[in-house]
Amino acid sequence: MFENKYSAATSQLQDLIRAHPQDAKDHATYALVLNYQTKQKPALDEALKAQKLAPNDGFVLTVLTRVEDWNNDLPSAARDGAAAIKAAPSSALARAFFGEALADVGRYDEAKAQLAKGADLAKKGSAYDRGGRRRPAEMGRTAAGAGSLFDCPPGPERRDRLSEAGRDAVAG
Repeated sequence: MFENKYSAATSQLQDLIRAHPQDAKDHATYALVLNYQTKQKPALDEALKAQKLAPNDGFVLTVLTRVEDWNNDLPSAARDGAAAIKAAPSSALARAFFGEALADVGRYDEAKAQLAKGADLAKKGSAYDRGGRRRPAEMGRTAAGAGSLFDCPPGPERRDRLSEAGRDAVAG
């Protein structure tokens, strides 16, 4: 799905949503695909649908955090990232996306702590958490290298590094 095969992923997810319109995870996954395609407004719409269906689901809140952050709703991203961590404390992806949101609101020490915890979880977690078949060492480099991450200014380069970590965690 995350190897630039967006049209196939989009089509499959739209079919799933038509068949199961009340499945929050399908809406959240579709939101993430739209986010990676930089279709931020539609991604936010899907993430909010998912949240309405499952307001306390860790994966849903994780995706919502990411999408709100990329829609420049930074206070909401930080708030929902905290909720995602509460709902799914062992999720490396939740920690990565929350860390990104914290960095974007200028809470760098907290961001570094979340990214380091996410890297630790990714190394110890399931194949899904570690990024499975896609470069788990780079997942560790991306999240554990929080210091180098913050050496670059906020913006596309830093987001690309965290985006890679998220793709690796989901693609596994």
